Amino acid sequence: LPFSEKKQIIDYSFYGDFSRSKLDLQWNFRRVPRNNTYHLNSKKNTLILNLSPEVFNLRGQYNLMGFRQKETEFEYSSSMNFKPKKNFSEAGLSIFSQDDNYINFTVKKHKNKTLLNLSVKPRDQKLENVKSLPVSYNENIILKISSKDNKYIYYYSTDDGNSFKKFTETAANLVLCKGYIGTNLGLYASSNGVKTKEYAEFDWVKNIIK
Repeated sequence: LPFSEKKQIIDYSFYGDFSRSKLDLQWNFRRVPRNNTYHLNSKKNTLILNLSPEVFNLRGQYNLMGFRQKETEFEYSSSMNFKPKKNFSEAGLSIFSQDDNYINFTVKKHKNKTLLNLSVKPRDQKLENVKSLPVSYNENIILKISSKDNKYIYYYSTDDGNSFKKFTETAANLVLCKGYIGTNLGLYASSNGVKTKEYAEFDWVKNIIK
């Protein structure tokens, strides 16, 4: 209950380790997910997000899921096991509002190279590939986006979070909601038009409010 003499503090931090038989109710989708979008691996307590040929598209149905961004400053990260085999296979983090306004920080196969890739789609502008960098890791890679002082700073770790390397940074106002939709922090997997049976496996997601 609110009391005038007390400061109200709500911790909107979120942690999901996929150890339950169902997704936490904070997870949502742009549209009703198809049956083959994801499943929970009860033996390993991981989330399997399948790659689909579909990509971000107006009124499209693609493999994307997320939870609400509730504060301006945060640190969003996830541990992902994904070794893409086919060119154009891609998976990782996404900050998204609508079909035409999003940021994807992903691992992507391109010209037979495994790349760390950042692409940005501001509203009413063309999709921009901000940066790509070859990356190698044994099993898991941790991707992290930190929002602070009106900037998004992108990091990655190839040693299970013992150390992080800065990838790049952008302005923090690239994904803006107009209306009731809101902005989500999420996970994205796509084969960008190519048929594949590949998938990305996530151990956990974590959003710490600063």
